[in-house]
Amino acid sequence: MLVKYQQEPRTIKAVTDFRTGKQVSDSWREIFHELLAGGPRIILVLVAATTTAIQRIREETDMEVRCCNRLQSSDNIFAAECDHFTDEEKSAILRYCRNANNANPRVFGDCGLLLVFVHRCPNNTIPILHANHEDWVGLFPRDD
Repeated sequence: MLVKYQQEPRTIKAVTDFRTGKQVSDSWREIFHELLAGGPRIILVLVAATTTAIQRIREETDMEVRCCNRLQSSDNIFAAECDHFTDEEKSAILRYCRNANNANPRVFGDCGLLLVFVHRCPNNTIPILHANHEDWVGLFPRDD
């Protein structure tokens, strides 16, 4: 996350690639609200986010959210609204996701996203794309 602080007026601009809303909402009070008394104006610029995440951030923080790519429920490959895959194909993908990450095959928050950036694959993307362990190597493995 890139953070830029302007003294006058007190504005913080935070730019990051992708968020589901939980991390931003959870860290809001600790990082920005408590450490920077006096309530600076905070603008969070996201390359991509789910509409649910944007709503959560707006409801649980005082941040102003700007987002380039809003991901809808139809972007979740496991959602009924997603018509890019048949039910049979979704079942097959879920089987592969279980092989890649049995503990969390649909990833955090059941996002079911197919999202890859040039620098990294978010962990909210389905695990067949980023999981990396003895029995599985994703197409875009994460370094952590």
